Amino acid sequence: MLTSRSKSRFLLVRVRHKRSFGFSIPIALNVFNELMEATQELVEVVESFIPRKNRKSWIRHLSSNQLSWEISVGGIIKMLMVLFQELQSYKGLKLVELESKDVDVKVEFF
Repeated sequence: MLTSRSKSRFLLVRVRHKRSFGFSIPIALNVFNELMEATQELVEVVESFIPRKNRKSWIRHLSSNQLSWEISVGGIIKMLMVLFQELQSYKGLKLVELESKDVDVKVEFF
């Protein structure tokens, strides 16, 4: 089973140059979550000050035959937060693993 009861606490970014050096950057996920929440609240405040007639550049309408969706910047940030919080329940999940001639990059939940 991939999911665990406790969520991942760090996002670990590892960069390694095959010939000379490598480094790891741990990113605390609780700080990242707070940053995303603050960004969402800031976007909602900015959207509230935009007049309705100028809001078309911030809000896009997608429509098909019978369905219509309204997508805003705040809604996109909120969906990214939900997706990221869901991914945190998969400890050890590797998001990115790139290998090239000289550089290896790995991003995983830890």
